[in-house]
Amino acid sequence: MKKKANKNKETFLHVCERYLFYFLICAMIGWLYEVFFEMVIWKQPFSNRGVLFGPWLPVYGFGAMLIISIFGRFVTGKSIKTKILLIPVMFVGIFLLTSFVELITSYLCEWFMGSWPWDYTMFKYTLDDRVALVTSCVFGAGGLFFLYILKPLVDKLVSKFNEKSLNITSAIILIVLIIDCIYSFIIK
Repeated sequence: MKKKANKNKETFLHVCERYLFYFLICAMIGWLYEVFFEMVIWKQPFSNRGVLFGPWLPVYGFGAMLIISIFGRFVTGKSIKTKILLIPVMFVGIFLLTSFVELITSYLCEWFMGSWPWDYTMFKYTLDDRVALVTSCVFGAGGLFFLYILKPLVDKLVSKFNEKSLNITSAIILIVLIIDCIYSFIIK
């Protein structure tokens, strides 16, 4: 009986470690995406687009974890044909989910910081300048890319780690993120 409990505990630990990798990779991709748009598309000077010191935006990481939690079961282990047929439904679901996450994040940022760090006044269709149709479409497409392409690659990468390496790498990532949160929200 005790061995079975340990196996479940290890399985839970591995799931948490995998989610930590999803979080970090998507948070970093989100930061790169926003910096790219600011510098290349909008021709603005570099600025750290995040609320944390490091090159990551937690909202993208949390969004990725929600996408996996809610929509992952519909595509994981399914045939290519089923996955392709599900693309429109997955897009709409991810579009709605990420729009909701962005809306909630704007209210949280406004509550904690006095404003939210994006400006959608230049877009035609917005919800109180907090969520824009065009960005929600981009997030829907990005979520599909994550769910269909990036997540399986991360799973493959994580499966190549031995247990000790995975534990150490995950612990380092978690410690760095915690230190960044302490620095960004308490010290700074």
